[in-house]
Amino acid sequence: MKVFWKLIAILILFILLSIISCLLLINQSMKIGIIVGIVLFVLNALTFPVSIYGLVKGKILKWKLYNRMEVGGLLLGTLFLALFIFLFTITNNAMEDTLENPTFSEKTRLVLNFFTYQSTQKDVVKEKRKGITYVFHPENRDTVEQFEALLLEKKSSMDALFGSELKDQLTIEIYNDSSSLQAKSDFVDVTGYYDYFNKSINVLKIDTNSNDNWKQNLIHEYTHYRIQQFSKMNHLDQSSKQVPLWFNEGVCVLIGYQNGQISSVTELKNIADFHLLDSSDSFHAAREDYIPYLQSYFAVKALVNDYGSAIIPKLLISKTVNDFYYNLEQITGKNLNEFKQTFLKELQLKEEEITEKFALVSSAILAHRYKEAEKLLTEIKNVGFKEDIEYANSLLVQIYLEHGLYENAIKLLNIEIQDKENQVYLANVMQLAEIFLLYDTEKALKYSEIVEVEAKKAPVYNIDRAVNFAEALRLINSGFPVPGYKILLEEEQIFNAPIRNKLLKKLKEEYPGEF
Repeated sequence: MKVFWKLIAILILFILLSIISCLLLINQSMKIGIIVGIVLFVLNALTFPVSIYGLVKGKILKWKLYNRMEVGGLLLGTLFLALFIFLFTITNNAMEDTLENPTFSEKTRLVLNFFTYQSTQKDVVKEKRKGITYVFHPENRDTVEQFEALLLEKKSSMDALFGSELKDQLTIEIYNDSSSLQAKSDFVDVTGYYDYFNKSINVLKIDTNSNDNWKQNLIHEYTHYRIQQFSKMNHLDQSSKQVPLWFNEGVCVLIGYQNGQISSVTELKNIADFHLLDSSDSFHAAREDYIPYLQSYFAVKALVNDYGSAIIPKLLISKTVNDFYYNLEQITGKNLNEFKQTFLKELQLKEEEITEKFALVSSAILAHRYKEAEKLLTEIKNVGFKEDIEYANSLLVQIYLEHGLYENAIKLLNIEIQDKENQVYLANVMQLAEIFLLYDTEKALKYSEIVEVEAKKAPVYNIDRAVNFAEALRLINSGFPVPGYKILLEEEQIFNAPIRNKLLKKLKEEYPGEF
């Protein structure tokens, strides 16, 4: 019995020593942490030969260990403590290398995350959905559902770009306000960030009362996660530091905004030396004189425009930052200075070319030269940015309606509504509802109810119009067509003049004296 309690005492002793060693090590910088680790390892190792001596003799009287079992407990404790010291030294190095000037509390929290994800928020719940753990307040369940739907929607395109293998489980923590999110981040005015160390996305809940870019923010941070998993899968740096930070951030902004044009190239007045944007410290320091995120976005956009999205994994596979710049030069045929001098000019020329073509389209439409306008819009769609293509398609729909080519308009709109990220998605769905007023009021109701439901979720469409339009169609499809049509016409709910005129003509024939 005495042996049992003595072994328990040895266990408690080494647990305490392990905790003290951990706290001591993670409170150090990288270099000092290594020195402290070596000192602790050597001190612990001094007990090893004593333990071996005790095993041979069968006891260590001075330490009150009177048999081999007790000495064996000391030896095992020594070995485990040596292992813990080694692991804590490596862990401290990894945290110092991954994080920017991490504090003791941050490193303590990250150590605890090895065992379970630690949230700094109170009254949150954890829920695993489709392989992702969500941490959120119960009232934010709707945000979780919308996050889950968006990530499922984007998974196939992400898999195509980065591969489908995911080595680490992702956690997404949702915050109620920016102050609670800010408390966990080193950055100012943060709306979200990805923690490379514990593989977690930290973002704000969806705000339905503002022009919330939650989709762009979530996909941006999720792209950081996928880049890290790509790096791990290819045995590269665990924090994706094998490529410059500007490339990493540029890819995330580009994908987050769906290859859209988030700003005019003219807004980027000064271009920083790309080497200033290689590391996290210099990248964020450069924000005082430059706009690093915008420069990164335009640089990656220029590369994707010229070489397609396949250039992203080709450059991510680089072994080091120097290797990345070598690969960049091999692909583009330009050294870094030449790339810096030309990438923005090429984007600007493209932007000016598209602006000029749209001006020609406007002139052609005003002069009723619709064939010429259609040809120009097709050219824009072949070379334009995402927003240019969306606008070109909306103009094409108007041309088709002016000519009575409703089937062409329906076909194009059905293609457009496949992309729910399209800025005019709901307007396109409503246009389909208006067109089907002429042919199939049940289909018109189906499309109008989609707009009604979506308009209630977020203030991106006129909710009064959506509700009134749907109510009118419910009347039309419930045996009260005349009152329904009168609501649409008298309250000017039909925006497309060609459709309104044709519908009015049709109604006068079907219901004489009513319209």
